[in-house]
Amino acid sequence: HVTFNKRTTADGIIGKPVVNQSNDRIATVEDVILDASGDAKLLVVKDGDFAGMGGKLAAFDYDSIISRQADGDVVMPITEQTIDKVAEFSYDKTDKDNVRVIPANGYSVKGLLDGNIVDPAGKKLASIDNLSLKGGKADLIIAGYDKVLAMGGDKVAVDFDSGRLV
Repeated sequence: HVTFNKRTTADGIIGKPVVNQSNDRIATVEDVILDASGDAKLLVVKDGDFAGMGGKLAAFDYDSIISRQADGDVVMPITEQTIDKVAEFSYDKTDKDNVRVIPANGYSVKGLLDGNIVDPAGKKLASIDNLSLKGGKADLIIAGYDKVLAMGGDKVAVDFDSGRLV
């Protein structure tokens, strides 16, 4: 049996508010970008409408997170003006003009949550349900198997380092 703090998972950070040290709501966490070894490199945030509409995507170094509040909010030393001034973030590695693109060896945690665990032959073994982050690094993949119509089934926690991203 494996237990972990929900706040330290992808589901526990993506969609959470980003606040500054004065507790002013600045943005919403949109994604975490990992490198191939599982180190969290970037935190992608979206400013603007907090209902999920509109807004600019911006990426900041993951280690710029000061702390996490008890309710899960992410505390960072940024303002709305900071987001206005930085280059927009893009997942398209071919974007060139005044944007910060996902690194060549970067992986979107949000994208990984839509992925699967497969065997060496490519056969699906389980779907990735969540990802645990510990100390700024991907720690565990929480996967579901034996689901019926994507519901129910059992869960397993797998060390992130035990696999290979494809």
